[in-house]
Amino acid sequence: EGYMDVISLYKAGVKNVVASLGTALTREQLLLLKRYAEEVVLCYDGDEAGQRAMLKGIEIANALSMQTRILRLPNQMDPDDYIKRQGVEAFYGRVEQAEAPIHYRIHQLSNQYQLNDTQQQIRFIHEAAKIIGELNDPVERQMYIKSISSDMQITPKSLWTEVEKQKSSNREERSSDNRITAIPQRKDNAYEKAQRILIKTMFEDEKKARVILDRIQTDLFAEGVYRKSAEYIRHCLDLGEKFDLSRFAATLDRQEDIQRISALTLEESSLEEEIIEELVVTIQTVGVKNKIASIQSKMQADNDEATLNSLYHELLQSKKELEMLQNNERRGY
Repeated sequence: EGYMDVISLYKAGVKNVVASLGTALTREQLLLLKRYAEEVVLCYDGDEAGQRAMLKGIEIANALSMQTRILRLPNQMDPDDYIKRQGVEAFYGRVEQAEAPIHYRIHQLSNQYQLNDTQQQIRFIHEAAKIIGELNDPVERQMYIKSISSDMQITPKSLWTEVEKQKSSNREERSSDNRITAIPQRKDNAYEKAQRILIKTMFEDEKKARVILDRIQTDLFAEGVYRKSAEYIRHCLDLGEKFDLSRFAATLDRQEDIQRISALTLEESSLEEEIIEELVVTIQTVGVKNKIASIQSKMQADNDEATLNSLYHELLQSKKELEMLQNNERRGY
């Protein structure tokens, strides 16, 4: 995940190691790795957030038909902790024992259920069948059916029937998904750019995050992943907790959101206060414009004289505020 994981491994002699550095693993990063290696071993932090990130990485790797194995570390350790405590030979031993993604996913799934309970067993079997149904290799599929049916004390035939049912369901879902595969391209306007750079800045610098969120309410960010990011940072600041871009990305479900957050690592860093001020003004300007549009819409829909007078004064005030912001806003942001 981070700098220290790579540095500690490299110092110990593990040279062919890279980190996604503050972001969830992306399709672009895996495509780059694919140019240099036939196989990638994924090793994320052992805590819950790290394991969620691992599952998302597996999903992207599978979509790219990339050969991957999963290295799980004990006791919620991260690679930095493990190499310092156990040494490089133990780490290489873990690499040799790294498991197939499907095995890891089924293991993680089993941890979600109390398998000594019959109803929980049934739910686990249904979910495991979905995972097995994604396998294209019939031999591999048969091996997992045999293993799980033995563990769950059911017949391989009954599990095979459930897998075939889930395969059919998976095909229908993929067919539906393929109708909307393209991610819409958004116009990279001043508002979009300002949000993107400010979110990146806040994730990197807690002091600047406080300054920015003192100036901008979170609801001034566009509804979606940028607003979620601002709300996440605001929540962490209020509770005195550390915030991290990779941990936030691991909570996202939509691939488009993950890609947009991951792309923040390519944005400018270490912005001067003057630049931050200009970006803040850009977002405030959009907020005031939206407020003016809302007031005008209310005025058209209301015939009460007292209400109209109140809205008119509010409109004048908002227009003055807009004029002040526009006078301070530089072109190009």
